[in-house]
Amino acid sequence: MIDANIRKEARDNTAIVALWPLVDELADPVGNTGAPREKAGSEDVFLSGLCFAARQDISRTPCLAKELPFVHLWFPLAEVAMGLLPQAALAPTVIGQLIVALTERLCALGADALQQILQERRGAGASVIAALAPEKDPSAAKCEIYDRLTDELRQTHLAELLDRFPVLRRLIPFTIAVWIRNLRELLARLEADRTAIAQNFRLPEDAALSGMQFAVGDTHKGGRSVVLLEFTWQGRQTKLVYKPRNLALEAAFQNLLADPRASIGLSPLPGLKIWCAEDYGYMEFVEGAPCDNEDVLQAFYRSAGRLAALLHVLGYTDGHHENLVAHHSHLYVIDAETLLTPFEKPAIRRPRPGDSLGAAQTAWSWFDTTVARTELFPAWTLLGLARDAVDTSAFGIDPQEWPRQIPGWHSINTDNMARTVMIGELVRTQSLPVTSDRKNPFFRHRKLFMAGFHAQCRSIIANKPVWLGEDGLLQAFNGCKGRAVIRATRIYAALARRQLTAEALRSEQSQADVLYPLERLFAPLADRQDVSSLCASEKLQMRQLDIPVFTHTVSQTALNLTGDQRIDDYFETSGLAASRERIEALSCERIEREIETIDALASAKALRLAQHGRSCENSLQPITNPTDQLLSEIRRRSDGWIGFDLAPDGIRFCYQPLGMSLVSGTLGLAVYLAATGRPEACHIAENLAEPLLRLAESGTSAERLRWWRDLPIGLRGSGGQLLALSALQRLSIMADRIPHAMQQLVAVLDRALLEDKPWDVWSGYAGLLGPLLLVNSDTADTQAEMVACRLADWTSREAETAPSGFAQGAFGVLAALSQFAHVSGNANIRASVQSLLQHSSEAFWRFGPRAGSEWSCGIAGHIITCLCLRHDQEWRANADAAIRRGVIGLASLPNQGAGIHSGTAGVEMACASSAQATGNLPCSSDTQKYCDPRHLGLFTGVAGIGFAQIRDERSNAARDLIISAGLLPTIGH
Repeated sequence: MIDANIRKEARDNTAIVALWPLVDELADPVGNTGAPREKAGSEDVFLSGLCFAARQDISRTPCLAKELPFVHLWFPLAEVAMGLLPQAALAPTVIGQLIVALTERLCALGADALQQILQERRGAGASVIAALAPEKDPSAAKCEIYDRLTDELRQTHLAELLDRFPVLRRLIPFTIAVWIRNLRELLARLEADRTAIAQNFRLPEDAALSGMQFAVGDTHKGGRSVVLLEFTWQGRQTKLVYKPRNLALEAAFQNLLADPRASIGLSPLPGLKIWCAEDYGYMEFVEGAPCDNEDVLQAFYRSAGRLAALLHVLGYTDGHHENLVAHHSHLYVIDAETLLTPFEKPAIRRPRPGDSLGAAQTAWSWFDTTVARTELFPAWTLLGLARDAVDTSAFGIDPQEWPRQIPGWHSINTDNMARTVMIGELVRTQSLPVTSDRKNPFFRHRKLFMAGFHAQCRSIIANKPVWLGEDGLLQAFNGCKGRAVIRATRIYAALARRQLTAEALRSEQSQADVLYPLERLFAPLADRQDVSSLCASEKLQMRQLDIPVFTHTVSQTALNLTGDQRIDDYFETSGLAASRERIEALSCERIEREIETIDALASAKALRLAQHGRSCENSLQPITNPTDQLLSEIRRRSDGWIGFDLAPDGIRFCYQPLGMSLVSGTLGLAVYLAATGRPEACHIAENLAEPLLRLAESGTSAERLRWWRDLPIGLRGSGGQLLALSALQRLSIMADRIPHAMQQLVAVLDRALLEDKPWDVWSGYAGLLGPLLLVNSDTADTQAEMVACRLADWTSREAETAPSGFAQGAFGVLAALSQFAHVSGNANIRASVQSLLQHSSEAFWRFGPRAGSEWSCGIAGHIITCLCLRHDQEWRANADAAIRRGVIGLASLPNQGAGIHSGTAGVEMACASSAQATGNLPCSSDTQKYCDPRHLGLFTGVAGIGFAQIRDERSNAARDLIISAGLLPTIGH
């Protein structure tokens, strides 16, 4: 840590004392909007004063627990800024912690801009070498250029940095000012609340404040964040959590846990002490501690099941692992601000993992009322730079957090410093009751968990008047304010990182461009005043580098924005009314359905698609009559589709409404059923496709825009659904309606909806390009060209480091670009393909068996790419040779799963397409296919197995479309 003996002159400097009056002025959020302001002079005076004081030789080499970029520039500034705080009550160790925390914020603020200046100072050649061939011994790297740069900036009051990146002229003084303002506020509150803290937390009033830990959570409402406070007295230590928001809702919940009426017939659940003022409060700190033995572990999961039941009926929606802490035999909720979350109106509801058309609308209406909404249970999310699939739920996460890839530096604070990707430290997960060297015990103890859930629900059912009466338990929440999560925090966080890039710091317009994607959530409703004010509030908060936060009063339907603004009737019903309805509807039958949902969510975590010859399934059954099996299942599911859907990474599964997805939803089933030619199956195929056609033909522009907005654009989203319609047309299903319907869907697609999308076939541009080429309209042609140009740009920047493979790799991009070049005759796009092939010719043309056989990432997908390349005479010979080698290689590889994505169905379909195009012999088909019968989808299960077995002209045409993501529409036809 930092040396506690900080030189006093750094804090008593007269230049700093003169800046005291400016803190509150600069910290005022009303003036910090990025628009021209009268505060520009105050900002310059404030920053110049700090820089002047920081020019003194205070601490040339700060000793910090971790290395920070350009720390030698920012540390002196943070050190002298402490002179703006009242010093009397702060111990040197606390002052040191404050300096480090402010230094970290300033380092993050200017890192990218300073790195660009450093790169220019050392020259292009040296910068390339630093990035590609870093020093093996960073400590031996020179610091001459780095030292000159930081010294020059300190002497000139950051002149070059501020001139070249004017946004920092606003953000640096604002960041320091709000930091000081918030600390003054916290210290004043601690002084005023000493008696209340002592009485509520058994803490002597004369206990010394010995520690303050920041960055416990995101910043909100003017840079405020949760702070962990440490008090010491007589050799003892107590920690409290300071939260700068109204804690009445969380206090009511903790009091409910202790109320015997909430657990009649059961023992009360333990809670945490909270003392709250009007807009802040303090909470008892609890640290994670594993269970000592199996008996305690069993008690933990029974207790956790009861807690989950209470969170469910109380409308909790933020059950990720950081919000709950396991301490011996009990589970504690340390962040309950999303209790009593109401439902948004359908028109402005957040995007779901899949669409909500047709049967899925019924399914989502029910699914949204289940325990799945708590987000406590296993589910996959893509996070990090590598877009890894991770489970962040409280009960599903691994005991040791995944080794996330995070941005970092090598040769930091030297002439050779450069950006790199690092593996983050592994941290024990606090929400699980075991040490990091053990497996997650939830799956082994879920029966005990569900027994606890069942017992708590039965207690609520038996005592509904206690909950719902005039003086019932729910009344304690009346008037409380909860948090309304408008969109996932990770979306805001990604934009916040972009705000601090060198390019975004060049102008306020660049900042506005970074925040423009916030409008896309409400693109279909951009003309509505309330949505416009919501977006404006988000942007205002993000311009202040806050993560936007909104609240609602739990007994009302309005959404509270910043200041006194609000949007009336934003929600369908209030959070309190929704909780009342859940309790009123709770019954023995409903408990069983909730338990079934918990079991299915947990079961989905263990499912994987088979890869590289290894099946991860343990419930495989022979598939002998896929058509009859599907028809039977469809009749049984007349009330909506909920099942095992392929997760975004294309490997794992999650349990949710299936929607109309081509991959694992109803449109994929429609394609297969239509291919069978059976009258009943074709009739059902029409019914399954009807909702999308109805949207295209009679839906409003706003509804069609929402369809684009809510889905990925690639094969597993809107691109796949367009592709399904085209395949149905070739199978003579509603062929007179589909061309116009596809035109109508594409007609509303604009550039804004295609910004910042993934590049691959599975989720991104490459999966949309083929379907766009199948639509006969000028809009489709224009958008296809734009998509192709973005893919070409991607190949020039990132293709060399991208994985191979068709579904989620560079091969799919090659196929898409080559098909576009063939159809359009675009010489620039063809040149991009040629350049990429020349650069990696050996790796591509001799792609071998080590990659496996799968369509998604193996030889079968490589064959599809080669089929697309053989359109061009220059590449045809190599493509045909590669196809022949691939077919031979497939014969020598072992069998794996049976589906299209990663199984024999995909292999057989790729071979059939190549045989039709080149005259090669198709791959032999296994006589018996095995599959988990819970997987019905076209790419994931039964439907794909059946589709691969059909051989006729109509089906072959549809097969070529599906297996190539729309890039082989004319093979043999």
